[in-house]
Amino acid sequence: MTSPLLNPAQAYTVGAVLAAARQWPGLNQHELRHLLSHLLQQPTSWLVAHPEAPLSAPMLAPVNALAAGTPLAYLTGEVSFAAHDFFMVPGVLVPRADSTILLREVLARLNQPTNHPINQPARVCEVGVGSGAVVVSVLLARPHVTAVATDINPTAGAVAQRNAARHGVAARLQVLLADVLPPASTPFDLIFSNPPYIAEGDPAVAPNVLAHEPASALFAGNDGLALFRRLEPAAYANLQPGGCLVVEHGYQQRAAVQQLFT
Repeated sequence: MTSPLLNPAQAYTVGAVLAAARQWPGLNQHELRHLLSHLLQQPTSWLVAHPEAPLSAPMLAPVNALAAGTPLAYLTGEVSFAAHDFFMVPGVLVPRADSTILLREVLARLNQPTNHPINQPARVCEVGVGSGAVVVSVLLARPHVTAVATDINPTAGAVAQRNAARHGVAARLQVLLADVLPPASTPFDLIFSNPPYIAEGDPAVAPNVLAHEPASALFAGNDGLALFRRLEPAAYANLQPGGCLVVEHGYQQRAAVQQLFT
């Protein structure tokens, strides 16, 4: 996105920045208010009541970065997912609201009598843990569950461990630096994953996503199915009899993914 940038040599107030930003096409005004709230350590309602509040020069760089397409979560170091807050750093995929569907499906299957009722122990694995938002949310919702999580990105693994510690579930989560899923000494009751599933060169991917988020967490070969092909044999080799595999996929990939897994 091409936007007028704030000049760090000039003085700006909250009101002036909010007014100028309305002329910046494509800038999410809600995200800008959230960023200003974070920078000033004040609630967003305070911004409306104090338009005269000054912004220091160092505060202008994150505003300019947001206008240029940097994800808000990378600028604040935080992201909200499923009513919980998680640490976030550049180089780790920002969890999307769509992945709450994956979370809901995992929790539903852990509730099924044929698997494990809510108060019974279960052992699960997330392949491609990213920030840890999904697996930590599972552990928060199911105190009798233990988990293993894998990722090829060491930065993601470190952030997932930080988030597990933040929410008090680190003792129930083992994070492994691994591609897909290494052989497990004890099979899992459930394996779940939001793997990269975008085809290389897909023109629908937003430019700011391409510019800022890790390609390894987004793209999977010419058809977007490369990781599913590797996940299928590894997952079934590590599931208990009667275990379950739950994956997130693209909206046009359902038939292809079902065919791979049947």
